[in-house]
Amino acid sequence: MVRSTFSNLSGKKQDRIRQALLMEFSEYALVKAQVARIVETAGISRGAFYTYFADLTDAYQYLLETTLQEIHMAVPMEGPVVAPDQYIEKIRLFFTQVANLNYLNFFQMHYRFNVGVLGAKPSKLVQADYGPARWAIMTLYHQTIQDCILDPNRLEERLTQLQKVLEDRWIGGV
Repeated sequence: MVRSTFSNLSGKKQDRIRQALLMEFSEYALVKAQVARIVETAGISRGAFYTYFADLTDAYQYLLETTLQEIHMAVPMEGPVVAPDQYIEKIRLFFTQVANLNYLNFFQMHYRFNVGVLGAKPSKLVQADYGPARWAIMTLYHQTIQDCILDPNRLEERLTQLQKVLEDRWIGGV
């Protein structure tokens, strides 16, 4: 977890460090990333890096969390998603934000190389009336996001594929 010393930095310095992290992790997998390149790009000392982050994995997880927060802030969440076309629109907005914020390379590296390094976690069990159906939809939803990021030239085909499955198997109100 990012250390409090990072939070105490000016916004400008935090942004400079975030940009250096983004450059490094957009070009290099976590196992090939180097603190030396990050500190040089950010204009900070190696010692300063370790006062802000425990290690490269900590810095990576901080960047992943902040980029996801930034993307999700731009994707409106007015009430629950209740229809297939709403799921498709949310993915399209998510992908647009990834591209607009120049995070595509970062997320491609994340899915290609870094997910395995960070370790997989099981999905959450959903206990509502339509729990299993909601779990299945969310699993397909997140897999489609991953596929669109890894293969952006086939975005529309993948969204069409998901929409067809959701419409064919839709359970009202899920």
